[in-house]
Amino acid sequence: TEGNHIYYISPSEKGDKISIYKCKKNGKNIETLLTESLEIYGLNVSGDYLYFIGIDMSQDKYKDDDSVNNKIYKMRTNGKDLQVINDNEFNNDSYEIYVIKDRIYYMGRDYNVYSMDLNGENKQVINDDETGFIGINDQYIILNKKDEEGNVVTYSMNLDGTDKKEITGERLYSVNIVGDDVYYVNTDKNVYKANIKTGENELISETSAYNMNVTNKAIYFMNYIDESENYIGIYKMK
Repeated sequence: TEGNHIYYISPSEKGDKISIYKCKKNGKNIETLLTESLEIYGLNVSGDYLYFIGIDMSQDKYKDDDSVNNKIYKMRTNGKDLQVINDNEFNNDSYEIYVIKDRIYYMGRDYNVYSMDLNGENKQVINDDETGFIGINDQYIILNKKDEEGNVVTYSMNLDGTDKKEITGERLYSVNIVGDDVYYVNTDKNVYKANIKTGENELISETSAYNMNVTNKAIYFMNYIDESENYIGIYKMK
């Protein structure tokens, strides 16, 4: 979300391509901004621009040699001025990017965390232990890493890679960071909140949640309306 609008990804009307849409927060005034033969991931909106990952739908995105034609794109919020700012210089397993102030954070081919300018220049490595990330905000980076016994442990660190510490041993999904709190979905798709400083966990909702986004006032997520018919809706809760 940005201002009075929600930006989202959905199949085009014919279903053969993927589109980026824009609508009012009440769901009205839907506009199509982009329709391409791309699988689109990691949609970010910052100021007058959208940033996202685009993968050619004709290619096998699970190739081991990292030769998939995946790019990071930049486009105005009115659908104009589409441009490539990172051409294959990130990992095939990276489906999320984060635009924080004047930097874009992403996972490199070596699974380390990188950042770059909003035009794709001045790339820098942030974390070099090949863990990638699962969530970033303007203060913290959250990442999963296996311990010596093979268990997944969740860590936080500052945006510059310092002060790494353990949060919880559970694998986290759809991570969102608000202040010092990490909102996440566990393996049962329930919504939880963990505090980075205290490590305390709190169950927020047992409702199944997919592709969750959290603001200061509301949680937005996808869930099945009718799982037997594969109908999916967008939900909102406090």
